[in-house]
Amino acid sequence: RRTPAKLRYLLPRPSQANSHTHQSPIRPQPIPHRNTGGSSVTHCRACSEQALHYLWKDYQGGHWFRCHCCGSDSSSNSYAETKKLYGEHYNQEHHGGISLEDEQLSMRSNMDWFQDYRPETSGIDFLDVGCCRGAAMTGMQKRGWRVHGFDVTEASRHPGCTTIAPEFKASLFPQRYHAVMCREVLEHVDHPMQMLTELANVTERGGFLQVQTPRPTDPTAIDENGVAKNGIGYQGAHICLMSPLFMRYWLEKLGLEVKDYRLWDTGQVWMAKKR
Repeated sequence: RRTPAKLRYLLPRPSQANSHTHQSPIRPQPIPHRNTGGSSVTHCRACSEQALHYLWKDYQGGHWFRCHCCGSDSSSNSYAETKKLYGEHYNQEHHGGISLEDEQLSMRSNMDWFQDYRPETSGIDFLDVGCCRGAAMTGMQKRGWRVHGFDVTEASRHPGCTTIAPEFKASLFPQRYHAVMCREVLEHVDHPMQMLTELANVTERGGFLQVQTPRPTDPTAIDENGVAKNGIGYQGAHICLMSPLFMRYWLEKLGLEVKDYRLWDTGQVWMAKKR
């Protein structure tokens, strides 16, 4: 896939970045050799263009690159390397010390956002992609939705209401859903465009897809205590951080109408309706 010329004109190159993009100018650095650790990266994981600019090496050894065409960031890590993190103890390690109630509270705005658009839907079937402990399913069920979840880890299975498989595909499900949430998942996959395509396919016509994921920023920024401001985004388990502009472009290309979105320094969340 090649990035459309129209999109290229809209995207600032690193030297043109300013406070409106939350991206700092990046000085050219040599691209690391394959033997420096991790896989070599020859193209953007978001748009597939071979127009990468080396950013830095994160604190867990991954090398990060920014795409001059779509503005997304790609890591030298791949899912083949990071999937070993998602073992039977992943949920406990990832959510250790956080109660299910607190986890639901952190998702309240996501779930309430679906409630805002519920009058526009023709049904009440909800799918949580990356369901983990089932916090969103429990919360949405309390709000009157019929719920189902998907995950890649057996530890996330909830009998009767989950699908567990190595890879997310719309064909795994016997139906389409009126509300689909993909929260903090897209950054973990090798091919986010393929993932977005499958998410659009599993969404019922007239239904809503909500996607939340980190966004590209200055990975080297630190606070007054010397702690990385965006360590959550640039970490070993993440593979691709999509630029907000390219995210919108791809959602619309898939036949979704962007109804609303929210951006902050390190993240983004989109609500789109399938036409």
